[in-house]
Amino acid sequence: MRLRNHPVFFFLAILIGLSVGSNPVYARQASTDAERQAIMDREMDCIAKNFESGGRVSWKNTCSSQHSSSQYGVEEFDDTSNYNDDGYSDYAQEKGAFSTYYQDESAVYTDWGAKKDYGRFDSYEENLNNSKSLHYSYGKDSKPGRFLQADLRLMGGWRWDDFNWNIASDITGTATPNILSELTWSDLKMTQLAAESNIVLGNRFVFDGMFSYADIYKGDNQDSDYLGDDRTLEFSRSNNNSSDGEAMDWSVGGGLRFYLKTNEDLFAVDKLSLTVLGGYSKHELNLIITEGFQTIPAWGAFGPTLHTSYWAEWEGPWLGFEVEGAKDKLFGTFRFAYHWADYYGSANWNLRPDFRHPKSFEHIADGMGLVFNLGASYHLTDDFTLDLRADIQQWEASKGIDRTFFSDGTSSDIRLNQVNWESKAFMLGSTYHF
Repeated sequence: MRLRNHPVFFFLAILIGLSVGSNPVYARQASTDAERQAIMDREMDCIAKNFESGGRVSWKNTCSSQHSSSQYGVEEFDDTSNYNDDGYSDYAQEKGAFSTYYQDESAVYTDWGAKKDYGRFDSYEENLNNSKSLHYSYGKDSKPGRFLQADLRLMGGWRWDDFNWNIASDITGTATPNILSELTWSDLKMTQLAAESNIVLGNRFVFDGMFSYADIYKGDNQDSDYLGDDRTLEFSRSNNNSSDGEAMDWSVGGGLRFYLKTNEDLFAVDKLSLTVLGGYSKHELNLIITEGFQTIPAWGAFGPTLHTSYWAEWEGPWLGFEVEGAKDKLFGTFRFAYHWADYYGSANWNLRPDFRHPKSFEHIADGMGLVFNLGASYHLTDDFTLDLRADIQQWEASKGIDRTFFSDGTSSDIRLNQVNWESKAFMLGSTYHF
């Protein structure tokens, strides 16, 4: 059944006809039956759009404003080509925020709202009636008139790390045992604070940086030595406390942002962008071993004098990308980066009198890292968002050098087989959009 045959439309048509006939303005400008009929037809078209849209087009936005012709006191807007590359209408920005306009062959229906700080509208789309609508959404670029936009984010949360390395018995790694000694730090629990900054120029050029600090408050360590290949014939093992230490990460980068067209059938977002990024970073892990306990052979506690430390560093360039999407007040990001890293480790084995102090040995190797970030934000206001984020890091180095420094001034090199580091963090914070 067509909407125009609905009884509601029949009564609305009568009311419109009475209002047109009784209004002196319309009486002057619709002096003929044909003109009055044309006005009623346009009003009926307007009401039909409201019903057919399922409430998407409000009565106030269409019917109450009458028509766009200046004779009815509504300013005409018929230049639909005045859009720049970012999807903004300069004319619309000059006039203030408007929620919807509709245009057909005979009339333009407009609704100019008061200028409010709703944020930016990101896109316009064709609907089934060949009409155009502009949608408001909160997003990182909520201040479209500015060439330079900036964000400052502060976050805090929890972090869990696992770290291990092992060495061979010679420089080739082929002599028995092929794994002489292995150190493992497991279930390192930390509290972490992070600060991040993001600068966007002209909605295209992106520069960002981050710094985080985490304090270790709980963790375990195991130190094992072997006489046979592949971790066999274990002759020494100590299980120790590693509830002290810290982790630090910093990164700087920049790139180019591209805005992508979205398909409503595939993406439930108003705005989608892809940023290609590159930069430089450094990641550090300071591990401290205390409260040693000799398990093999079963000699028991070392005593309070154990304070062994190991410092690990991963440093180098990276390349990656970031995908961002916005829907109303919600904003989501996914970021991936591949790192080429120079690995360096330094240790102070304080209970070994045959080792030099404070540097007992060092590790040098080439490494790589994978870093993933997944975040969600909710706009409390145009300037502040509430943020939730998960970070995952996986690092690996292999075929390096273990260089031991002895107390007599000599040193020796054997093979560093492998270094592995995994980190997971969950943080909550807020972002201020300048």
